[in-house]
Amino acid sequence: MATLFWSVRNATGAVIYQLNQLGERERLWNVEPAGNLPIVTSAQDRGQLDFLLVAGEGAYTVQRTLAIPLACPVLWFFSPSPEECPDEEMVETLIVEQEFERGRMLYIEDRNMVYALFNDGREPGWVAFRNRYDPAVDPEREESFVPPPERYQPIGRLGFVWRGNDTVRNRLGLGLEEEQSFDGYIQETTRNDGSVNLYISSTGGEVLQLISGSNIWQIIALR
Repeated sequence: MATLFWSVRNATGAVIYQLNQLGERERLWNVEPAGNLPIVTSAQDRGQLDFLLVAGEGAYTVQRTLAIPLACPVLWFFSPSPEECPDEEMVETLIVEQEFERGRMLYIEDRNMVYALFNDGREPGWVAFRNRYDPAVDPEREESFVPPPERYQPIGRLGFVWRGNDTVRNRLGLGLEEEQSFDGYIQETTRNDGSVNLYISSTGGEVLQLISGSNIWQIIALR
């Protein structure tokens, strides 16, 4: 809940508008020249609430804006955390992760998605695939392929994507270690430009940030 207070001289009335993130007028209230107005906030409100007060007519019209910062109702699962507020509470989920010569792969059970993250400097920086691996039908590995010493062939869900996609396989190279499974966390935030940042806990205690639209990723924090 927020309460607006205002006072306008030499006017018979005023209008208060609530603005959206693009600065466009949405809700409006016809109000007296002076008073107060309780505003019911929503759990989905993020960042700040913006209002515009308009009073007078013609050349004698005056406008004033007001921004009310909002405390974030949801906590991040890591620190230091982004300035943006997360869309929802963190989700605990099974994560499978494997390091490669030129990046890493992850499987996130909650989303049933496989992510390939590249560090070869090319675009896109990461790609995502719906998990279609069926252990009852699909082989766990390519038995005829023997990797060189200290290199590993990905298996299971990660291996299914790696074997079936030439771009992923060529850009990532071979695994530097075997895959690791652990209970981790994911959380995301939607930015003003509509892009979604996904945050994923990693095996080494790092937090990975995947940015949609630009499809870049980076390590941003240690939990």
